[in-house]
Amino acid sequence: MTTGGPPGAGHTITAYGPSGVLGDSGARATGGLPTDRGSPMARTDIVEGRIPARHGCMAPAVRIR
Repeated sequence: MTTGGPPGAGHTITAYGPSGVLGDSGARATGGLPTDRGSPMARTDIVEGRIPARHGCMAPAVRIR
């Protein structure tokens, strides 16, 4: 997901779900430790803006083809 601004600003979802760890960027975005597992999440959660964040949910994403 991008948030506007100069090139490189924003967020890109490259992996999600409990099969891997949050890592540094996931921990910053959702809280927790970089070694914590991700939450189960479906494509609809991403495009409908239901990704947990520190203060509510992230904005809905637009798919980049």
